[in-house]
Amino acid sequence: MNDGYKEVRIGPKKVEIPEEWDIIEMSKIFEPIDGDRGKNYPSNNELFEEGHCLFLSAKNVTKDGFEFNENKFISKEKDEELRKGKISENDIVMTTRGTVGNFALYDSDIHFEDLRINSGMVILRPKTNSIDLNYYYNLFNSNFFQNQIDRKTYGSAQPQLSVKVIRKLKLFDISLHEQRRIAEILSTVDEAIQKTDEIIEKAEGLKKGLMQDLLTKGIGHTEFKEVQIGPKTVEIPVEWEVDEITKVCEINPRSFNPSNHKENSFEYIDIESVSKNKITKSKTISIENAPSRARRKIKEGDILVSTVRPYLQGFSQVDEKYDECVCSTGFAVLKVKDNFISDYVLQVVLAEYFLNQMVVRMTGTNYPAVNNNDFKTIRILCPPLPEQRRISKILSKIDKKIKKEKSYKQKLQSLKRGLMQDLLTGKVRVNA
Repeated sequence: MNDGYKEVRIGPKKVEIPEEWDIIEMSKIFEPIDGDRGKNYPSNNELFEEGHCLFLSAKNVTKDGFEFNENKFISKEKDEELRKGKISENDIVMTTRGTVGNFALYDSDIHFEDLRINSGMVILRPKTNSIDLNYYYNLFNSNFFQNQIDRKTYGSAQPQLSVKVIRKLKLFDISLHEQRRIAEILSTVDEAIQKTDEIIEKAEGLKKGLMQDLLTKGIGHTEFKEVQIGPKTVEIPVEWEVDEITKVCEINPRSFNPSNHKENSFEYIDIESVSKNKITKSKTISIENAPSRARRKIKEGDILVSTVRPYLQGFSQVDEKYDECVCSTGFAVLKVKDNFISDYVLQVVLAEYFLNQMVVRMTGTNYPAVNNNDFKTIRILCPPLPEQRRISKILSKIDKKIKKEKSYKQKLQSLKRGLMQDLLTGKVRVNA
């Protein structure tokens, strides 16, 4: 054991902490408060797009704190009927059902004045002002605390955590001075992450506007003609042509037969493997366990277009890492023909007019998808080759900027995780 440290037991494990630190239960510092789950709990028809009080859902409390992209509200009358679950400034909200262990701090940065938790959350209300809330908010998101949650969560179909258990979860009891110093260091990294997010958002907004102009109006044109693209009529330069996608790309050019595969396994990309215009992972699958949908070979430079729930935009270009992988038949694989620029076609696939054509071709309710024959009727705007190069060069430059900033953000997030592990456990002590 290192000098100046002592050994304490947290659950099944012993950990070393500084000698002057102590272990206390959650209930010593925070009061866990349930929401109102009685007869007055809001029904679906009492939730509105606008209203007096924001009624939180799991979409609002994420692993990164509060998000307010999709909101539901209750009326003032319904708010007054409910007894518990109203959030006050400096409360911390914790998810306790389904997704367990997401936290969000309600501070002065949140612009909603009236908020209530739903039945899958609790409020952690500070019992004292002599704590640094940002320190404890970071502690709740640390491996130390999340591991406790994982051990105490029960229920396989719908994981959950009771208030009784939450009260007994363990926290570090350290001096207010050290809480503040740790919180200050971590907030410095948070601010850098936030600034990077703002740069990414601005670049993505710029690209969206440029895509709308460049992919329909082109560069430097003065004469236009009207054409029908999917459900909309658009004006395009008179020099441009409109072709079906089969004139531009080969569709699903290579097939995969597991029985002819020489290796014992293969790398497989399914629908869940593509997110935010990027292939995020592949799975190693043995030949004997090959899914029935594993039937398409892909090469570097191919473009994957998810034909299943296309509104989720599971679209991506295949990079070197995934060359010669196998993908699901839930994708259309596009091999761009020689008289078109691959980067230009990729930008078209990411464009609004392409997505709109996919959506209107969907069939089915439980499993909405575009069938192969309908996909082949999608139309693409085709500038001359030199203009394709110019357009793709402009948009690719912004893509590189976005990619660079996202990579920097990942490094900052990795730095913060390392700092949290060291500072929040006392492995590294802050200066006085």
